[in-house]
Amino acid sequence: MSLLFCLFFAIQTLSTEGEIFLLLNGDSDSITFSSYRLTNPDRIVLEADSEFHESAEAIGEMVQSVKKSEKNGLTRFIFYVEPETQYTILNRKNIIIVGFSRHIFANNIEFEPLYSGFIDKRNQELMAKKQAEEARLAEMERIEEEKRLAEEKRVAEEKRIAEEKRIAEEKRIAEEKRIAEEKRIAEEKRIAEEKRIAEEKRIAEEKLLAEEKRIAEEKRIAEEKRIAEEKRIAEEKRLAEEKRIAEEKRVAEEKRLAEEKRLAEEKRIAEEKRLAEERSRIEKKKAVATENGEVRSLKVVKAEKEKPLSETMAHLPVKKLERKGHLKNIFFRRFPEFSRITVEADGDIDYQFREIIGGFVIDVNNFAKVPKRLLNIIDARAFKAEVTYIYPQKTDENRLKIYIKTKDGMAVRKSEDGRFINFDFFKPTLEE
Repeated sequence: MSLLFCLFFAIQTLSTEGEIFLLLNGDSDSITFSSYRLTNPDRIVLEADSEFHESAEAIGEMVQSVKKSEKNGLTRFIFYVEPETQYTILNRKNIIIVGFSRHIFANNIEFEPLYSGFIDKRNQELMAKKQAEEARLAEMERIEEEKRLAEEKRVAEEKRIAEEKRIAEEKRIAEEKRIAEEKRIAEEKRIAEEKRIAEEKRIAEEKLLAEEKRIAEEKRIAEEKRIAEEKRIAEEKRLAEEKRIAEEKRVAEEKRLAEEKRLAEEKRIAEEKRLAEERSRIEKKKAVATENGEVRSLKVVKAEKEKPLSETMAHLPVKKLERKGHLKNIFFRRFPEFSRITVEADGDIDYQFREIIGGFVIDVNNFAKVPKRLLNIIDARAFKAEVTYIYPQKTDENRLKIYIKTKDGMAVRKSEDGRFINFDFFKPTLEE
């Protein structure tokens, strides 16, 4: 029990090709944290509104020492690092993974593979310590047994000198008891070993069955989601086809009515022209002769108002496009003491936050679709804020990088509010 206790409450580490990652487990369901860099000496500060049971200790070459403190429900880790050491932070619910490297983290680092590596390493360490503890207990039992046998032999030898016959009989009885005791101990050890092996097999079998059940459940859920998505797409196609057919019928009806109206208008104009010619012919017969020629009586006709273009054109429907995908919006707000970038999204998102030259970058790995309207550069210089530029960039179908250019020496704090994830940038103050 003490070995498990020590391993759980020590900071867990994982090294991969010149990079060191630390695993921190918090008590809160969702952690709000902030991080920033300090110099003289070089150190990285991580503050979170949760309690952590990990003990502070040295990690490796890049992280020379760790200082942990707690105050008013806030836990602060100060990592004393080598100069120019870069860092990155990955967070999901109550787990924070902090990575350190001598170079800038240029590639995407996903949460799940790293967390699985920590779990595998912890299980290996637990197994090694358990085996060492079992070997130590066996050795102690062997030494105690040897001491007991030596004491029995000494007592038997003293009694033999005083009374050889009685000692011989007692020695025989003692030898029989010793053999029986050894057989009993050997039998108890054999039974205990069989129980231990059976228990390990049972636990392994339960783990295997649980893993198979989990995989089957994940497959079932994935299949249900796929079928639901296919039904939704089919329903959307059906509704779109019905809407298109109805629109074509409406346009055809409007064209038919417009054509009938045009033919009626042409017929009316032809009839008016015929009547005008008839009146002109009649009036010409009644014309009065003058010196300049014939003068006919003229009829004053009032000009008709010209119809606007909107009345003569067919009505065209306006189709409203639907937005798809899990990323809803990206906001920027300026507060008196910090600047806030808010990502509005549906469901949990898998992201990596890291420091780069001149600012920070947030790598989001599991968006189904990123709207093009959210890929514009946000210029925040007019606000005279801690953040100067925000540049979202889509790398492939489901990955989004949000580059954030900030002023020098900025710190960042992450928090969640429902579907909103906030990143606050501010000038840090360290209270020792």
